[in-house]
Amino acid sequence: MLGASYTEREILLSVQKLGQDIVVEGRAKGVKRTITPVKEISFDVYKGETLGIVGESGSGKTTLLRALALISKPSAGHIRLENEVIFDGRNGTKKLAGKIQMVFQDPVSSLNPTMKVKNAVAEPLIPLGLSKSEIEERTVDSLRSVGMEDFLEKYPTQMSGGQKQRVSIARAVAPRPKLILLDEPTSALDAAVQAQVLNLLVELQKSYDLTYVFVTHNIAIARYVADRIAVFYDGRIRELGPSEEVLSRPLHPYTASLMEASPLPDPDQKNLLTADIKGEPPSLFDPVAGCSFHPRCKFAQDICRAELPELRTLFFGHLVSCHRAEELSKQQPKNLA
Repeated sequence: MLGASYTEREILLSVQKLGQDIVVEGRAKGVKRTITPVKEISFDVYKGETLGIVGESGSGKTTLLRALALISKPSAGHIRLENEVIFDGRNGTKKLAGKIQMVFQDPVSSLNPTMKVKNAVAEPLIPLGLSKSEIEERTVDSLRSVGMEDFLEKYPTQMSGGQKQRVSIARAVAPRPKLILLDEPTSALDAAVQAQVLNLLVELQKSYDLTYVFVTHNIAIARYVADRIAVFYDGRIRELGPSEEVLSRPLHPYTASLMEASPLPDPDQKNLLTADIKGEPPSLFDPVAGCSFHPRCKFAQDICRAELPELRTLFFGHLVSCHRAEELSKQQPKNLA
């Protein structure tokens, strides 16, 4: 994680008004509809940091990662990586040449069961134009970095879930990417293995000077790995800022609700906005006017039901999308405000 203030860091990834539409089957048979899981979001990722993205299932986190990796072509917006435009509106994308890699949630389905470990890790290296000896050296080095160098000749079916995820991580590290996108990489693992994989990711970040975007629904994991946290709800960023700032002084009722649902072991963090969360997330088939969190928010007023709040800076480096953020921030305990 970062050793200096993130504001002193170079911007690695810049995302502007990124949108992702998906055509799906409608409720009536044979009728197709367009839903928008990611809605015109903008943010930067700093070189060497871990940006944590937290939110409930269905909030659009995975869709966002797939758009950033250009696995799914975004519907709108711009993406720049190291000042190079890799996506420009609807005009197309550029080949990433291994610069962005992704580690998926399920280590079982992300590895080909018929492919040996050495071939799985070498696969993303082939398009880079490396020699055979360079590919072999990079493959062994990447597997060694995750403690799996003895598994070169094995198949995924011969490994545990944790071992498979280590191989997936080695495959992501092998091309020496600028950015690794991590989609709930520990959620399919038991608690003991989760801790091992998280520690491994921290070590690899230091060793290879990596930058992470780390998606999780677990606030405790986000606090451990992330330098900054973006809180995602209904395809939009609702709050963004340094991890300790966001978790000790949440400015959005949804952030406070997430924390109450996943309490942190800190006796000083009590009654944060005294928010509770009820109801269900909005349906992508029936968009909600105004702030889409308002049906579940005990602080909602008429303006919340009518107008979408902008993501704006309330405190230095701490952004929020809430009409009542200034007022609600005053409800924080005095030792935290």
